[in-house]
Amino acid sequence: VGMVYNPKIFKVLNSKSINSGVTVPDKPDFATRDILLVEGVMHGDTLFVLVNHWPSRRGGEKRSRPLRNQAAATNKAIVDSISSVRPNAKCIVMGDLNDDPVNHSVRYFLNANGDIESKDKKSMYNPFLKYFQKGNGTLAYRDSWNLFDQIIVSRSFLNTDQDGMIYLKAEIFKRPYLFQTEGRFEGYPLRTFSFGTFINGYSDHLPTYILVGKRME
Repeated sequence: VGMVYNPKIFKVLNSKSINSGVTVPDKPDFATRDILLVEGVMHGDTLFVLVNHWPSRRGGEKRSRPLRNQAAATNKAIVDSISSVRPNAKCIVMGDLNDDPVNHSVRYFLNANGDIESKDKKSMYNPFLKYFQKGNGTLAYRDSWNLFDQIIVSRSFLNTDQDGMIYLKAEIFKRPYLFQTEGRFEGYPLRTFSFGTFINGYSDHLPTYILVGKRME
């Protein structure tokens, strides 16, 4: 995985790849993507960004579920470790999680929920839960939508009285040119390749984004 940033806005202080902790007992050579941890400064505030691409659902959602649970637990351990040193650290967990906001990996192992006023200070806030509950998603499979592409923030972003960066809103980026307009997959995201044929699309996933801001004195 990688992180693209504007050096005029975001200054990288440190970055490192961290093993996701995902193991398969009967497959000692199994490997999956690392977690990219980036520490940087944006508008005077320090942010910690964890970029992910969790193991796929190959072999079935239930069978592959423990792999994503492990990846989620590793992310939570990283966030907790940062927060133990910096109690008000701004952490962002983002990427293609190959799970929806309601799945155990996100909801319980990462401890991310959609309650912006949650009393669980150790939980993270997942603004994309409300989209999923309304039937929105970022990829379609067999005429149903999943929302795998999530951006989840620590609760330190939610304090609107602070001088640092504040969470404002989250969106699924939808534009007409991102969708297939004809054929069997009409209404699906317009992918680059379809059954090995180049169709000049963008991705089989829609982008997501969040807006953060800072109070102006």
